[in-house]
Amino acid sequence: ILENAVRIRRILGVPMIARLPLIPGFNDDRANLEATARFLAVELRGEVPIEILPYNRLGEDKRLRVGMTGSGFSREPPGERGVAEAAALMESMGARTLAR
Repeated sequence: ILENAVRIRRILGVPMIARLPLIPGFNDDRANLEATARFLAVELRGEVPIEILPYNRLGEDKRLRVGMTGSGFSREPPGERGVAEAAALMESMGARTLAR
């Protein structure tokens, strides 16, 4: 995925927007956010902005309707504050974020 992003942007010059669904307990830790920001700032030369999308539970009802039990994610969605904190961290490392 990362190699394809570099090819699309740097070699072909196609405009892009990166999107990061912020999922508590899976990809919202500091190390992942820093690695993502570093990739955008260095490998994509800061030319690709990122939109941080808070995880939501809209699919939980569907899981129950198709007979799946339990939740795939037990933590609360990050909310506006969590998204803002992630954006601030990524911006401090040179990534460009899109306001929601």
